[in-house]
Amino acid sequence: MSKDKPEQAEPGQLEGPWSLKRLLDSLLDLILATAALLFVLFGGMIYMNHGTPATPGSTGRLLLDLAKYGPTVFPVLFAAIVGAALKTFATWRLQNGTRIGLIEQLVGSHTVAEAVFTQARLKAFNILAIAILLLWCLSPLGSQAALRAISANHAFRNSTGNLTVLETFNRFRFMQNPNDLLDAERMLVPPAIASILSARLLQSRNQDIWGNIRLPLIERLTDSASNTSWIDVSNVTELDYSSLVGVPVAGLPDQGNHTFNFSASYVSPICTTLKTRPKNNSPVDLPDFNSSDRSNCDWTTLEPDSTLMVSLSQPCVKGIAALGEKYRSGKDRTARVFLWKSSSLGSKVHSYAECHLYTTYVDVKMHCQGTLCSPTSVRRSPKPPRHGNWTVFDMGTSFHELVGFLNIFSTMFPGLHPRTGQTPTIKYFADPFNALSTWNDTEPAALPRAKFETRLAHLINSELLLGIHPGDVAGGLTKENTNNVSNVVEMETYTRGEIVQYNKLWLTMLFASSTILFGVAMAAIVVRFRILVPEVLGSLALGMLDNRCDKVLDSSFMSGDDKMAKMKEVKVMLGDVEPHAEIGRIALAAPMEDVVVGKQQTHPYLIFSLVPCPFISLSNKPTSYVVMTQPDQLCRKCQELFSQPDLEPSNRDCWQDPSLAGWKRQGRDVLEAADSGCPLCRIVWNEVSSKLGSRINVEKAVIGPRICWDDDTAAFCALVYQLKTSSHVYPELLSVDMYLKTAVGDMVPDCPRPPNSADACQSMATRWLFECTTQHEKCRVRDEPSWLPTRLIDVGPAWSTQDPKLVMASSLSSSSPSPLYISLSHRWTTSNMLKLKKANINDFMQRIRSADLPFTFHDAIRLCRNLGIRYIWIDSLCIIQDSKKDWLKESSNMGKVYEYSFCNIAATSASRGQGGLYGWRDSHLITPHTAHINWRGHESEYVFFLDSHWFKSISRATLNGRGWVFQERLLSPRTMHFSSQLFWECRTLKACETYPCGLPSEPSILGDDVDQTFPGSTKDWRDGLERDGVGYWELLIQMFCRCHLTKESDRLAAIAGIASQAQPLLNDEYLVGLWKRQLPHGLLWKLQNMVGQDDLIVTRPKKYRGPSWSWASFDFEAANINILDREGIDRHLVEI
Repeated sequence: MSKDKPEQAEPGQLEGPWSLKRLLDSLLDLILATAALLFVLFGGMIYMNHGTPATPGSTGRLLLDLAKYGPTVFPVLFAAIVGAALKTFATWRLQNGTRIGLIEQLVGSHTVAEAVFTQARLKAFNILAIAILLLWCLSPLGSQAALRAISANHAFRNSTGNLTVLETFNRFRFMQNPNDLLDAERMLVPPAIASILSARLLQSRNQDIWGNIRLPLIERLTDSASNTSWIDVSNVTELDYSSLVGVPVAGLPDQGNHTFNFSASYVSPICTTLKTRPKNNSPVDLPDFNSSDRSNCDWTTLEPDSTLMVSLSQPCVKGIAALGEKYRSGKDRTARVFLWKSSSLGSKVHSYAECHLYTTYVDVKMHCQGTLCSPTSVRRSPKPPRHGNWTVFDMGTSFHELVGFLNIFSTMFPGLHPRTGQTPTIKYFADPFNALSTWNDTEPAALPRAKFETRLAHLINSELLLGIHPGDVAGGLTKENTNNVSNVVEMETYTRGEIVQYNKLWLTMLFASSTILFGVAMAAIVVRFRILVPEVLGSLALGMLDNRCDKVLDSSFMSGDDKMAKMKEVKVMLGDVEPHAEIGRIALAAPMEDVVVGKQQTHPYLIFSLVPCPFISLSNKPTSYVVMTQPDQLCRKCQELFSQPDLEPSNRDCWQDPSLAGWKRQGRDVLEAADSGCPLCRIVWNEVSSKLGSRINVEKAVIGPRICWDDDTAAFCALVYQLKTSSHVYPELLSVDMYLKTAVGDMVPDCPRPPNSADACQSMATRWLFECTTQHEKCRVRDEPSWLPTRLIDVGPAWSTQDPKLVMASSLSSSSPSPLYISLSHRWTTSNMLKLKKANINDFMQRIRSADLPFTFHDAIRLCRNLGIRYIWIDSLCIIQDSKKDWLKESSNMGKVYEYSFCNIAATSASRGQGGLYGWRDSHLITPHTAHINWRGHESEYVFFLDSHWFKSISRATLNGRGWVFQERLLSPRTMHFSSQLFWECRTLKACETYPCGLPSEPSILGDDVDQTFPGSTKDWRDGLERDGVGYWELLIQMFCRCHLTKESDRLAAIAGIASQAQPLLNDEYLVGLWKRQLPHGLLWKLQNMVGQDDLIVTRPKKYRGPSWSWASFDFEAANINILDREGIDRHLVEI
């Protein structure tokens, strides 16, 4: 080869899309795309775990920990994906030919700062520049969203559980035989001595050294043995207890606050004689306590040494059987007598006591923080299981338990008196804190009687409790309790913990940024397979190519920015500049007169193939898209049901027509289709399994439909399902409503409802409120705008996190217009529910602790804030509950309270205030679904949904069956029912999340079953009174009488507000539930049972309520009231 000639390079081959390097690069891009997808999944996990506890080891806690790394990982990942993708897009556009400015915009935007400066340098203010800037803005926003989308808020949760409590009235198990006494020395005496040694520690403790609950000595709290009222001991600083040993309780959780009640008993000694005697009077003659029932006619006496003698009365041998029969039959006996005689060595006197032993039964209310418990109140049991004269010594059939008890009692410290003058048992009375350590010769009889009785009770009850089962008492009691000496009580637990919450705005930003990032990564992968030219952008290799571009004058000394600004409109292409040659040449070139640049194609010497890209349109014409709602994906069997082109549309029953037997299926097939996503099968399975799942094996049953045709509308109207087992038939088990989509299309929501979202309900509520207050003429009327209730709850502004407080409406009435307020209808919880009382009204004016409020009140207050309504009226917090005067005053204005409220919130599904407003729901069951039906001569789109949703969720709701709520619902201008979904009710519109624009059919005023259900929809009752007069009033009375009242005395008060509103409309005088001009007709009424109700009991109250001719003068639970049909009277009877 000649040195004068340049060396001829060997032609090379371009890398194809499926080359190893290209595949490895694509694999790296795919890994980065997967990482971006993980942020989408991270956001989904945040959404799914909303409201779950963030306990250690939980998914919520893991998400909170991962969120800390979001601001670090996300921007790095974003830069890696977007920087590489923009470069890939630039290469692809350059391959197809484009402007220099576009390439520079893409290549120069590798970071947030470069994206801004590049557009400024190029003076590029176009759509691409805006898109690039918005794309890079997602980097800081997405990183912050990864951190701020999730947070942990503190919340209180309540739960119930069972505790195992030792039964204290149990047989003493250690008898007089040597084996039992030997067991007692090993098992009973050590814990008993430990308790005595711990007397100083136990002085002010509510629990013993094993954590058992000590019973207060109620005899020191009240002198009356007949007083069974609760005694508050929460503030008693020096509380006397009945024993050194407590009652074991198993199953108490270590975390949270717990409350529970339990019943127990202890032996209470009442000493009728307590004195000192000269020592020369010893030995003591045992007194004669022989009783007529032969229950005390002998003595069991133990005197182990010269310092202590104890005796316990016992029945005659021949009287044991009769005494046992009296015990079993619940009769009384004479109390046992306990004798005490003790002395010190060298003392000239001895102590003597005669004490009767009684059993005291007590009920104790406990409050625990973790396992630390204290009694809050105690009382004597109102209904003790037996008379107090019976003790645990009466449970045996011999004297062995007595001998064993006295033996252990008197010999617990054998041989100690020579060194200390008295046994520790005696010294415990005078100095319980030093019973084993110091000399003390104080006589127990010299102590006050109450102190002697208390310390004697300590010793007796400690031994009796340990004598039941020492292992259980000394820390060994379990919830299973194999010894069968326990009871089960219910406990309520309140725990304060962190709850995972998502921020809607930041979560949306996280979804948007990570989804767009994933889309960019996937688009880059697809575009990479479309690139045929080398990827040299951003490298010096680009300058080494045989570039053929237009010359720019004086370009040799221009900066890169200036040159690119001048050339940004020049069109260039990275392609084959010698397309007609045998071997092509790749170069960056601008097509000129002497330069022909061809798109890179498959070349004989270039081994690769083209991969079509789904994102590229072969036409330059704009494409328009029409979004259409597609029918739901039904299973094959349901599709066959709706596609019957050979059948005439009519009523068809697969149970009656053998040719339609294929419509029937076994339950397991319905379940499988439901799990596969068939919406109709999901509705059928959910309803059937909830109704019959506890009684039959639904999977083995046969389920089949009857399709119903309405001749009047010439359309299908329902699917009625029947279930059949080998032994029983359940006809018309459920009905699925069907509507022509053309008839209800404007009522159906445009998207599925979320499974459970307070924000979604708030959005729907806001929409209904705005429409009602701005567009509904009937609902916009608001008389007496200055009227306010006496008291309101101030929830604060929307952004407030402070506790609510009670305010007097008189302090707000000066504002114009008067502020809006929301009312709450709810079921009252137990008696310990937070209430306004005389004692706490001043505290409530300062703050109402959120931690003390039921969850329903929490949700209602939060909803008020979010709706921008600052005040709420809740009956239990706005009426002084222990003031009859205040209640009478406020109950007379109850109708106005609800009439002038802006809106009424009904906690329809909440369980006695504890469940909150929002509950879980299956979104598939509250979202209407569509189906295409094709029968002979009839083809149309239908919407189907489970029938009677208003009737089941509203009319039959327990809350709406209350008499007071009936009035609240009628008088309030609009009501939001929080039930299986959110329902809306005003004078103009009845709607729900399923049909947000209105129900397809109007609910019946008496519900679906006129004999037994509660009222349906009655907001427009005033129109009914104006139209039908007293006839419509009687319809209201029928609904009211079907409602329940906690206090029958409220029967007139609970409807007084409605009567007050009805009076001007009827222009008549109201007479205790009737009207004067219609009195002859109104007197003809009769109370009857409702369907499914037991015998109706009607009584007359002791306190006069009204004349006997009025239905309101009687007490009855709930009933149908039948009044004479006035249409059957064709003559004028009388005029009043």
